[in-house]
Amino acid sequence: MKCRQIVGMAPLLLVLVCSADTSNPEDVARAFMDHVQKSEFDMAVQHVLPEDRGEFQSLEEELSRMPPLPKKIEVVVEVSGNRGQFAIPNWSDRARVDLVFSDDRWWISE
Repeated sequence: MKCRQIVGMAPLLLVLVCSADTSNPEDVARAFMDHVQKSEFDMAVQHVLPEDRGEFQSLEEELSRMPPLPKKIEVVVEVSGNRGQFAIPNWSDRARVDLVFSDDRWWISE
């Protein structure tokens, strides 16, 4: 992940914003899972393809039925063309999340 500084509306207000390199599917996957791990679901959904966001509204409920996330999340990304998947092998064998490259960036997809 890379960080950039943005000057806010108020004078001399400097806000540090960390964002994923959305041209890198691994960065998007890690950023998404970092937000999920911190229960920042509003931030996590920012990495979800806009037309798929409705499917992720129940993410918190689904996670409650799965084993707790490990403290250090291992993300394994596989990409072929403009599609991909990522898994968290140190968390769940069956958890796989789709990725798609659209509008010049990588997104989490249904």
